[in-house]
Amino acid sequence: MWYSRLMKTIGFCAVVVALGACTRQTPIAEEPRPEAPRYQESPMLRDRVESGELPPVEERLPTNPYVVEPVESVGEYGNP
Repeated sequence: MWYSRLMKTIGFCAVVVALGACTRQTPIAEEPRPEAPRYQESPMLRDRVESGELPPVEERLPTNPYVVEPVESVGEYGNP
């Protein structure tokens, strides 16, 4: 008798957990976005921008560029 009651309780708990997993969860609040970064012109392209051959870096980039955060340090222009 106690065994059947235990099995019913375990079954009930399993159903509750399964139904809980199917419910819509509240989205996590988004962290405030950092201020838009200021992009630096490549020294190799500076002369072409100043002569008007190329637009400034802000005009050459897309609205939301893909930015990779450096793991160790920021690289230098011209170095692979």
